[in-house]
Amino acid sequence: MLKKLANIQDDEPSPPQRPALPRPLPPMRDTPLAQQDELRQRHQVRHDVAEAMKQIAAALKVWVRDLVLDQQRFKTFNGRGHRGEYTVFPEETLAAKLIDLGWTEDQLLALTTMDTPLDLMTSEELAFVLERVNAMLKWFAQNPTGGNFDRACVMYEAIGSVVRRAVQQRTGHPPEQFPTPDVILTGDKHEAKRLKPVPYRAPLFPSEPPQEDPS
Repeated sequence: MLKKLANIQDDEPSPPQRPALPRPLPPMRDTPLAQQDELRQRHQVRHDVAEAMKQIAAALKVWVRDLVLDQQRFKTFNGRGHRGEYTVFPEETLAAKLIDLGWTEDQLLALTTMDTPLDLMTSEELAFVLERVNAMLKWFAQNPTGGNFDRACVMYEAIGSVVRRAVQQRTGHPPEQFPTPDVILTGDKHEAKRLKPVPYRAPLFPSEPPQEDPS
């Protein structure tokens, strides 16, 4: 019986090998100083976005009067704001970023370890996300009487559309054309400890540049 099972398993095609997830934080001693500064700046903005997301969840919970919010409704609300800015939902933006890093569409189907594109955004892109969240927080503050959940979603998507136009005006391209970093940053406290400046240790044997084809 075991032999038959082994033969069946041998006949089954192996799943396609998928690329590794984007890199975790590299050791700072192996990272040039300019890149260390860039990572610290990106971490700070990512942390600011994470804190703003907590604030907007709290504000939404107070503002909505017609139903009890659950995790799925918070996800729907955030997705509508993202769609206003990107014209697609966060899952599609994450997939596009991973495709930028070499993933195929088939390989994305098994992905379970990441659930937000925020961890793969540059400082500039994150700054526009923060602008969107803060604009919605301001709207909540200016309309303190509260309302229904659908209205909040509609407003957040509209604000996202305004930020989308701002991205195009200031950068010359839509939000989905920002480059994709190859290092994951979540904005967590443990990352801040690993991002402290250290002297750069250049490799003893740097890789040689590719040779030109003499032909």
